[in-house]
Amino acid sequence: MNILVDQFPSKVKIDGKDYGLNTDFRIGLKIMFAMQDDGLTMQEKMIVMLQLLYKEIPNDLEKAVEYAIAFLNCNEHGKEKTGISVTLFSWEKDAKYIYSAIRQSHGIDLDNEKIHWWKFMYMFLDLNPDCFFNRLVGVRDRKAKGKMDKADKEFYRQNKDIIDLPPKLSPEEKLKIEQFRKLLGKAGDESG
Repeated sequence: MNILVDQFPSKVKIDGKDYGLNTDFRIGLKIMFAMQDDGLTMQEKMIVMLQLLYKEIPNDLEKAVEYAIAFLNCNEHGKEKTGISVTLFSWEKDAKYIYSAIRQSHGIDLDNEKIHWWKFMYMFLDLNPDCFFNRLVGVRDRKAKGKMDKADKEFYRQNKDIIDLPPKLSPEEKLKIEQFRKLLGKAGDESG
């Protein structure tokens, strides 16, 4: 498929049957929110993805998941990540900066548009380098690498609450925090 001459996909063929896709960028973003939700198991994330993306969920769930992931990745199959993976943005926390960056970079008001997921992603990947969102991502990247300069450090000091993303916790860490909260709750009940 060549996006310059072919239309963006609106369906997939699984086991000889066409399955319609909900291609609006808002659906893609809802799926991304679910993928970043530490409160959901991987199975729950996959269920959310299938329910939101497909107009009718295919019988072959394994292929449905495979095709859904390919669609969400704009058909970029087999791209292997190397090195340390650092999360540099959050679809939810950075929503207003992403919105304004797309408006600034492409002149599109997302509130008034129905845009295919792929078109949205291509615009997202081609934001003006001087937009605030890219500045945030750049500082987060340099901070993670320990390469912040004086200007970055000052920007970070002034915008720490915007720049810092919530830490990713392992299931074991989440369980310990929950146990600790329960323990604190019991201690509060006993003292009151």
